Amino acid sequence: ALAYADALQYRNASAARLFSRAIAIDSSFATAHFWHGLLLLQQQRNDEALAAILHARSLEPASLVINTAVTQVLYDMRRYEEAEKSGRGVLALDPNFQLGIIDLARVLVEKGEPHEAVSMLLPILEVPGLSHLEKLGTAAYAMARAGRLDEARSLLKKAESQQGKGQPQRGIIAAALEAVGEHEKAVETLRQAVNGYDLWLAHYFSAA
Repeated sequence: ALAYADALQYRNASAARLFSRAIAIDSSFATAHFWHGLLLLQQQRNDEALAAILHARSLEPASLVINTAVTQVLYDMRRYEEAEKSGRGVLALDPNFQLGIIDLARVLVEKGEPHEAVSMLLPILEVPGLSHLEKLGTAAYAMARAGRLDEARSLLKKAESQQGKGQPQRGIIAAALEAVGEHEKAVETLRQAVNGYDLWLAHYFSAA
């Protein structure tokens, strides 16, 4: 947990030392390998990240979060066909798993299938679970990539009304703002995301 906290605040050297210590204490602890993989992903050491997360999955094959992390790494590596296969595999385990839906939607957008991504995202917008702000931003981004700019801007207005409510997910909002042509707002929102150690930046920004 200390290592992961360091990783989220970009204290990478300390995080790496602590992950090594945790894995030395218990090499069968899947979460340590998984979170270490996310640190490697943050550093764009994607091959090593994928190996670490696949090892975590071998230890906890039924973990939805770890399986979704495989999709995330493949997405960052721009191996979109494999990422889609991984994402659909996650939803085969649990079709209502919101993180899996969001990650598969992101993959589909980059594969040139934003309309399918939107159709997956809209039903979960008001369903309790993940951050409403993150879901709004992801859906707005997919809509913008699908050419549905007015609808994307409408979702971003909803997202703007939630700014300042203690929700840190600003990175995806910045991406959506850029996609609808709001460049200055996108830069300012991205600055907020960096200052707030937004998790989205660590796990997805290298693929942008």
